[in-house]
Parts: sequence; C-alpha cells; structure tokens
Amino acid sequence: MSGERYLLDTNAIVALLHGNYQLVKLLQNADWIGIINLIVSQEETAVFKVQGLIETTRTTITDNSLQRDVIELIERVIIYKLPDLSKKELEAMFGLAELKQTQYFKDVRAEALEEGEAKGEAKGRQEGEVNLTIRLPVRLFGSLPPEVETQITTLPTTTIEALAEALLNFHKLEDLTDWLANHK
Repeated sequence: MSGERYLLDTNAIVALLHGNYQLVKLLQNADWIGIINLIVSQEETAVFKVQGLIETTRTTITDNSLQRDVIELIERVIIYKLPDLSKKELEAMFGLAELKQTQYFKDVRAEALEEGEAKGEAKGRQEGEVNLTIRLPVRLFGSLPPEVETQITTLPTTTIEALAEALLNFHKLEDLTDWLANHK
C-alpha cells in the first residue's frame, strides 16, 4: 500500500459518512481507506471503485495470501452493498479466476452442489419407486394397459408409496384400476 497510515476514529468515519470530501481527499492514499470509501460510496459508483481497488490490491500487495484476503473482503463488501448483482457482473469485476478463489464463491458452490445432490437423490428415489410400482402389477397380472401405466407414473410420491403397499393386497387388475380411480 502507500505507506502512509492514518488511524480512523469515530469522528473521521462520521465525517466520511456525511460526505466530508476534504477528509476523503486527505485519506485517499492511506492504507485500506479505499475499502472504507467503497462501503460509504453510492451504489452507482461502487462498481467502478471495486475495479480500482482490485487493481491497487494486485499491484501493491505482494503476499498472495493477504492479496486474496483483501480481494475477498472487497467482494464481501460489494455483495452486501449490491446483493442483486449477477454472476456475470461479479465475474466482470473480479475476474473469473479470482472469483472462484474467494470463500464466498466456494461456499455458494458447495451449497449449490448439496442442493443438486439432494434433488438428484429425491428424483432417483421417486423414479425407483415408480419403476417398482409398475413392475409389481406386471408380474402379478401380466402387461398393463398404457393408460394404467401413465396413471401410475404421474402419481405424487406419497400416493406411489401408498399404492406400493396396497399392491400387496390386490388379486386382479381391476383391484389396481379401482384403487387408481379412488386416489386421483
């Protein structure tokens, strides 16, 4: 960073929040003031400030770990400040490679993977139940009429589970068609 360091007290922060541009000008070259400036900036200018802060961070901080931490802090500030930004807009600001290295991105990705896995497991379970619920009456009564098979495949999961249990008591195809008619 620039090397000049200023301690920001409560009065300085209040002055920044009230738009004391003389103080802003004085502190522009102080370490970390850019991040505080980003926090108090208008939404319209925040996006442009982010790009400058990232470039400054890249050129002035040589420690890769610290550089990554600062960029992650900038990212968190902008995400909280502008929560409606799309992934493309964030990529444009941070660069895809840097964005993927941030903890926020890693957390979002892990959360999305968990959701995807849960949905996939639920869908697979339902497909398995449907498949079994169709195979059992075929085994008991021979081939099923296509409309009966269609009715079974469109049933909600809870109804399929009830049908699977009820199938154990059926003795003829009409028992199945009657049950389906009563559970639409």
